[in-house]
Amino acid sequence: MRNTRRDAVVAAFMADCLALGPHWIYDQERIAREFPDFAAPAAPLPDSYHKTKGLGDFTHYGDQMLVLLESLAERGGFDRADFAARWKTLFETYGGYVDAASRRTLENLKAGWPFEDAGSTSEDLAGAARFAPLLAFIADEDALAEAARQQTGLTHTAPLVLDAAEFFARAAARILGGEEPVPAMRAAAQALAGGSVAELVEKGLASAGGETLSLIAAFGQNCHSPGALPAVVHLVAAYADDPARGLLQNVLAGGDSAGRGIAVGALLGAARGLDAFPAVWRTAMNAHGRIEALLP
Repeated sequence: MRNTRRDAVVAAFMADCLALGPHWIYDQERIAREFPDFAAPAAPLPDSYHKTKGLGDFTHYGDQMLVLLESLAERGGFDRADFAARWKTLFETYGGYVDAASRRTLENLKAGWPFEDAGSTSEDLAGAARFAPLLAFIADEDALAEAARQQTGLTHTAPLVLDAAEFFARAAARILGGEEPVPAMRAAAQALAGGSVAELVEKGLASAGGETLSLIAAFGQNCHSPGALPAVVHLVAAYADDPARGLLQNVLAGGDSAGRGIAVGALLGAARGLDAFPAVWRTAMNAHGRIEALLP
């Protein structure tokens, strides 16, 4: 039997790598034109936000996930202070793109703020999606949910993003426990009833039968959780039996495909394992050997 906890983590990294080339291109027609017959990771274009990156690299999201994975592996579990220190070290000399949430967090840390309070107020979903490496180290649902909120809070303190992190963690825990993705997401949303997350999850579930590219364009292709979260839920629900196609459709939909993809990859990887994805997506990652070595 495959270790689906490991698979979920690897699938999240694969999703980020897959999205690198077209990431943050919002024009779906341009993506189709610049990346014809898109089926595997591709290098960024010269005008990309990630022009310092190459084929097989990660976006800045994947690089942060790798730092989280390194911390988890070396500390034997989630250590909030250790992750914060490693995250700060990464960005002090980082050669890739640094997003607004990370810039504000760095400014606050340099100004002497404690790491517990230094996070930005950004509502970008990527801070929540970064939870994926926790899946290989924390099995208890409540502990996983709390760790997901804490790792998110390093850079994103908006309540909606923190709740989204808990939603991802609880949904993943239930999927890893044997539930199918849709009921797992419904149950995870019910644990957060009364907040915005439950409404956004229901919006995504209700869209499962629709056309993905137009739906994500309508939800909003950008990084912000009010549009990105229902898009993630749509992708997981619509492609639960075809995860590879789901990740491809996510990229072709444009915008913040990496932020969405990490969460989709984690949940569908937990549900179906790595056998549901092309093997080349794993081997194409320049860090795949490092990731495999760090996973328990």
